[in-house]
Amino acid sequence: MQELLHKLMNEWERVLLTVVGIIWLIAVSLFFVNLFAEHDGKMSTNTALPAKPAFINMNSLAYMDAAKMDPQLSPLRFFKQLPVTPGQNTPPPKKQEAKKEEPKKDPPKQESKKEPPKKEEPKKEPPKKEEEPQKPAPPPPPPRVIKVLYRGMMKGTTDTEYAFIVAQDSKTKKTVRARFSPGTKLFDVLEVSECDKDKLVVKPQGKEVTVVKGVEQEVVVE
Repeated sequence: MQELLHKLMNEWERVLLTVVGIIWLIAVSLFFVNLFAEHDGKMSTNTALPAKPAFINMNSLAYMDAAKMDPQLSPLRFFKQLPVTPGQNTPPPKKQEAKKEEPKKDPPKQESKKEPPKKEEPKKEPPKKEEEPQKPAPPPPPPRVIKVLYRGMMKGTTDTEYAFIVAQDSKTKKTVRARFSPGTKLFDVLEVSECDKDKLVVKPQGKEVTVVKGVEQEVVVE
């Protein structure tokens, strides 16, 4: 027992904190018990509550009935005549005297002033248009040129000779890489006349032009 008292005295801070915690827990528990004990709108009193006043009678339906009036009367007319006390009669309005209309006087006529004769101004001749210098005629379009490159020849199964040609047209900006037999035309204007292993002969506008194999040559068509 003495050892327990000695230990409690040595740790008095913990003992004091424990006691305060227990007292705080008991107080909170009592608060919540009293709070939940007064539920369902009940009060901790023995006296009876007063009865609720009846502000509206639920059985009264007179406000839904229409107002009863004489059918010969109009609801838009007033039927009450206000009493008139003596001495409050307003005097009759004064008659306004008719004003005499004065005859209107015509304004004096103004004498028309003679205008002086107008001087005829000399007619101005319209300015002559300067002759514009004639624009120079546009330069003629450049001639149509077809670049022809002869790559070689071969014979088909029917002993027909074909020339391998690469041609470029300056007008249509098109390039053709194909084989052509004698008598056909490049771009429908340059006729292939004949070919052998070293050269190619074409006819622009009926004139013969020889193209050496492997050398690009420009042929003027138009």
